[in-house]
Amino acid sequence: MIHRRHFTLAAGAATLGVPAFAQSDVLRIVVGFPAGGIVDVIARELGEALKPHLGGRNVIVDNKPGAGGRIAVSAVKSAAPDGHTLLLTPASIMTLYPHVFRKLPYDTGKDFAAVSTVCMSTNALAVGKHVPAKTLGEFITWCKANPKEATYASPGAGSGPHFLGAQIAQAAGIEMLHVPYKGAPDIMNDLYGGRVASFVTALSNALQPHKDGRMRVLVTTGE
Repeated sequence: MIHRRHFTLAAGAATLGVPAFAQSDVLRIVVGFPAGGIVDVIARELGEALKPHLGGRNVIVDNKPGAGGRIAVSAVKSAAPDGHTLLLTPASIMTLYPHVFRKLPYDTGKDFAAVSTVCMSTNALAVGKHVPAKTLGEFITWCKANPKEATYASPGAGSGPHFLGAQIAQAAGIEMLHVPYKGAPDIMNDLYGGRVASFVTALSNALQPHKDGRMRVLVTTGE
């Protein structure tokens, strides 16, 4: 089972050995998800942490949501090989997608160089307030009784959360319809509005809404 999400910083392979930044240059961190989601938040915090080490140069976060993060990956591959463009992404996009999609416009093994693992996050399964379940067992029972409403959202087909939701459903002996989105903000809006039953995500996305009572975290992965 996918216990944790790793967030990886990568650069186009052609940038290796590029000279240091010129004083006027900007470092761009490309994110494949909308503003407000966990990847975007991490990118902005990373940018602030990097600034003191870049001689006052600016760091911008460039959100390119869509296609489960593949648009952002393609954008970094196509960027000028000058060392000024980085990709911050869940590691699963770089490791799972080559085995999920028949054809990708890039080769993760040849077109990119991993720079660093930035952080790790526990995964969670959360439900909207319209779902009465307060435990995973109750949610499984509810799904069996309401098969047409048994849905789960993820930030894209082929993503880690997509597979984790499928693993949960398989282990529980239930069927849940997968509903892919561009990112967490859109999912949360539909979860709050009762248009999707559950959400598989990094715990950090769900923790504050859980505390506020806008959704309920039923279970987390990891130790």
